[in-house]
Amino acid sequence: MIYGGIPTLLYRRWNRSLKKQRKRKGVENIYLTFDDGIDSKYTIEVLRVLKKYKIPATFFVVAEFARDNKEIIDEIKKDGHVIGLHSLQHKNEIFQTPRNTKKDFFESINILNELGIKPKFFRPPWGHFSLAAINEINNANLKIILWNVIVGDWKANMDSRTIADRLISETEKGDIICLHDGRGKNDAPRRTVEALEIVLPIWKSQGFIFGTVEELYE
Repeated sequence: MIYGGIPTLLYRRWNRSLKKQRKRKGVENIYLTFDDGIDSKYTIEVLRVLKKYKIPATFFVVAEFARDNKEIIDEIKKDGHVIGLHSLQHKNEIFQTPRNTKKDFFESINILNELGIKPKFFRPPWGHFSLAAINEINNANLKIILWNVIVGDWKANMDSRTIADRLISETEKGDIICLHDGRGKNDAPRRTVEALEIVLPIWKSQGFIFGTVEELYE
């Protein structure tokens, strides 16, 4: 509990306080983020939709998936999106030993550096923290980005219309939205792409402004 449970609860409380701060400051932007890629099939589809509607986003990549998909990483960079770290293999930090956590961060950052990325931002798998992970995050000078809206787009029984409806009903100005361009069950990212095709033009017609998480720290 002390090693993983309490740090996770504290960071989630801290994240809720950040949302309240953005609301008080009148932040207009919403921030699309994508976890669990790179996916050789669906990340490209997400990029296509984002380009179609001229929307910037942030991709939290699994380092080993990124290493195997350099061309897609290059496309993300070319399109002006931000790339953050989402661990080496998408393992839950709570169940890793301190030695494995240190190895995870060391190898992840080396892989991203080799791809021409100096990561500034980190999102842990499932939003779970451990004391060892917090130490490595600080040593690497990474900024933690969690989320305020998450709609279960990775689930096997979640259809694209439901994803879109939940995004529309749950999102407000200042929100960080967590979606998934990789992993998931039964080709889940395909339904995420379909939901984006529904919701992005609606959000644009409603006057939403889109940003990357980098803008939160400018």
